[in-house]
Amino acid sequence: RGYTQYKIKEICEYVWVGEGDAPNNSGNTGTGNTGNGGGTGTSDTGNPIDVKAVNPNDVIPEGVDPIEWFEEKIEDNNLKPCLKAILNDLKNINTGVGRIITKFSGSTPGFNWEVKDSTLSGKTGQTKATYDRLNKKVTTAFDSQAWTNASDLSWARTILHESVHAYIVASFGIDYIQSKKTFADMFKDFIDKKYLNLNDAQHAEIVRNYVEDISASLQEYGTNKGYSLSAQFYNDLSWGGLTEWTKKDSSGNPIYDSLGNKIYEQTPWFISTFPNSSDKNRVKNNILIELTKKDNNGNTKTPKGKNAGC
Repeated sequence: RGYTQYKIKEICEYVWVGEGDAPNNSGNTGTGNTGNGGGTGTSDTGNPIDVKAVNPNDVIPEGVDPIEWFEEKIEDNNLKPCLKAILNDLKNINTGVGRIITKFSGSTPGFNWEVKDSTLSGKTGQTKATYDRLNKKVTTAFDSQAWTNASDLSWARTILHESVHAYIVASFGIDYIQSKKTFADMFKDFIDKKYLNLNDAQHAEIVRNYVEDISASLQEYGTNKGYSLSAQFYNDLSWGGLTEWTKKDSSGNPIYDSLGNKIYEQTPWFISTFPNSSDKNRVKNNILIELTKKDNNGNTKTPKGKNAGC
C-alpha cells in the first residue's frame, strides 16, 4: 500500500498570497489569510511596514554572486543534519535552488527561505501558504522521520519541488501585480476556473515551467554524488508530486471511497506527457522506489540513490 501512501504525502495545500482578498472558484471574492496583501504596504497583522528602513542583512555585499547570497541566507538551523547535507550539496551545483527559482524573475529572490524539520502526518514536505512580510520569509517543513527509507535523490527532489512552491508564495506576497505577469498562465488558469484549487494551479505551473529545471538539477546533483544514471531517470524523478491529484466532485470537494480514504486520479498533464501506460508505470515506480524502497505493487526494490540517513 506504499503507493497510496505516497500519493497522499505529495499533496500540498496553498492559498492565494497577494493583494487584498483572494478570488475563489465561485466567481466572487473570498477572504484569504494574508491580511491586506502585497501592494498595500501593510503586514499580515495590519501594522504599517516602514518601506524606507533597510535591513543590512537584505543588502547584497559588493562582489558577491546574488544567487549564492540567497542560498547562503537559507535558514536551516532547525533542519535535520541528513537533509541539511543534501541542501548544502544542492547549493553547490550550477543549477541549484536559487537558480531554479530565478528562472523567470530576472533578479535575485526577494525573500528568505526557512526550512525546518517537523511532523507532517506523513507528508514529505509542506510549504506554508502565507508570506511573512515582516521578515520577508516563507517557511517549508520536511518530515524526515516519516520516510526513513527515502534516498538522497528523493529528498533532493522534494527540496527542489518545495523551493518552487516557496518562490510562488513569496512572489505574490512581495509584488502581486508583477507576479500576475510573471505567472500569467497560472493566474489565468485560476481566474478561468480551469483548476478547482490553487494547489493544482501551482502544480500545473511547475509542469509548465520548472519540471525540466528540477530534472537538470537532480542530474547534476546525482553526477556530483558519483551516480551514473540516465537523463530519463532524473526526468522521471522530477515528476514526484505531479502524477496524481485528489479526485473531486463538480464543487471541488474530495471524493472518498467506502473506507473514508481519498480517491486519486492521474493529472491531465501526466496523461498528456506520458500517453503510454508503460511510461507512466516506469515514472511512478522510479519515484516510489526512491521514496519507499517499494514499487507500485508493494515489492521491495533497491533505490538507485543512497539512503539519506534520516
